[in-house]
Amino acid sequence: MLILLSPSTLMHITIHASQRMNHRGITKEMIIVVLEYGEPQDETVTLSRDAAARLITELQTQAERLQHHIKDAATRQIAELRGQKEKLQRRMRVTKKILDKGGVTVVIVNNTLVTVWNCVPSRKRKRCLEERIQCRETNPMERAFGLQRRKLYGQ
Repeated sequence: MLILLSPSTLMHITIHASQRMNHRGITKEMIIVVLEYGEPQDETVTLSRDAAARLITELQTQAERLQHHIKDAATRQIAELRGQKEKLQRRMRVTKKILDKGGVTVVIVNNTLVTVWNCVPSRKRKRCLEERIQCRETNPMERAFGLQRRKLYGQ
């Protein structure tokens, strides 16, 4: 599978990445936004929740500026400006979806999309871990299994 990043740039998507995209509800448009506005680190590009929120406010101000230009523009420029505004609004909708997911991380190696995942805030992960520990303490089967596992594996 391929993804069109720009008129001259194509990116390959592995089967694994395609499955992860479907499983995690990440669209090609989200990946394009992450690659365009995200923060690169080695082979990963991340658009965090905070960065997505900043991007949304920036896109909103750009859309407002375009609206003012549309009011002042000549009739032949209006269609072009409206097209730009619609593109900004589409990008804003996609960025809001990324914000709802808590951010998105993309892994790219040799112009191939390897995998993608939603960024989960550390508080949420911590809370889930605490709930799991509490469940083990209250559930006798989990507690017994956990004790046996610690003895066997030295945990």
